[in-house]
Amino acid sequence: MPVDPSARKPSEDWLGMPEFAAAFAANPVLHTSVMSAPCVGVECIAAFFAAAAGGMYDTLAFADETVDGPKTLALCESMPKPVIAAISGTCLAAGFEFELSCDLRIAEDGDYLIGLPEVNLGLLPGAGGTQKLPRTIGAAAALMHIFMGDPVAPQEAAKLGLVNETISGKALDRALEIARRLASRPPEAVGYFKRLIRNATETPLAQGLALERNLFLRLCTSEPALARMRSHEGMKITAPSRSIEVETGSASHD
Repeated sequence: MPVDPSARKPSEDWLGMPEFAAAFAANPVLHTSVMSAPCVGVECIAAFFAAAAGGMYDTLAFADETVDGPKTLALCESMPKPVIAAISGTCLAAGFEFELSCDLRIAEDGDYLIGLPEVNLGLLPGAGGTQKLPRTIGAAAALMHIFMGDPVAPQEAAKLGLVNETISGKALDRALEIARRLASRPPEAVGYFKRLIRNATETPLAQGLALERNLFLRLCTSEPALARMRSHEGMKITAPSRSIEVETGSASHD
């Protein structure tokens, strides 16, 4: 059921965030979530836009209140549906740690900062930053960023891997574009992608490869995949006239 945001007070929304995330994860109609907002430390005002296959969006706003953060962040990471962050303003400390729990992060270019500055206050990132940033950009880069405590502009954030993209237009528009595309894909396949990739760094390689094969074979026999493969076969995408041409030539060696 779509949720009417006018039925909630902004001060209530952070408190209801875990319940909303759980309801979104369990709703078979909603396929993708986009979180959009400027985030200043723990003062994070966020909105979730759940993209359904039919182009329907469900919106909730969240204000600065005490919330069961770890539960919500863990659910964003573990649910089989993609969660996309659209960043349009200062995104520091806990605000950025929340974005690290999203599967994709899209930032719009602008005069603001992104990152983890806690060391300047004699603190450390306490909402998962020390664990999630190394898994996102690598241990060496994460150490440098957290040791120095220097947040960066959106363009530099994209170069460092703190965000996936920095665009000149609206981050929300780009995030919704991605959400619509993902919502058009078979949800079971998308969920498997997320499960495999999210667990890749913590799963032994042999175990991960075995799970990948099992899920691949499961999808191969699913009706959505069979229908799509028949459709592609009908378009004759493997016909010689539509094949990728590779130039070959002889190489001479002195």
